[in-house]
Amino acid sequence: MIAPPSAWHNLDSKQQVDELLRRFRGFHDALLRELKLQSGSWCDESGMCFASRSHARCVFQGGPPDLPCIELVFLDLLGLHLCPRQSDFDPIDEACISLTADGLLWNEPQSGAWIRARAACGEPLPAGVVLETATPP
Repeated sequence: MIAPPSAWHNLDSKQQVDELLRRFRGFHDALLRELKLQSGSWCDESGMCFASRSHARCVFQGGPPDLPCIELVFLDLLGLHLCPRQSDFDPIDEACISLTADGLLWNEPQSGAWIRARAACGEPLPAGVVLETATPP
């Protein structure tokens, strides 16, 4: 399971969500650089084990100079909907994070992308951090 360090910032209050959105400029002109989905299910020689909880680790890039990149971990996913970008240059126009009765919702209205989870936490990534780079085939 993706286990974020205890030093990460939980996004469990409106104040924490508002501060993240302010510091990362509402995701304006950012992009989703990486997404790692972990189902929690596994198999070994004795059979398969199906987990009911999945998690998503997302790295967003393109923030202001003092916060160029953030990593958010969505714990205990309730749903995830992502759409391919419509062009080579199609950054996130703006996204919001809302606290809901069962957790929170990250939503990008322009593309219809959203992530719902019971909890989330995040941390800023330092400038110059080396991210995994995958070259499409």
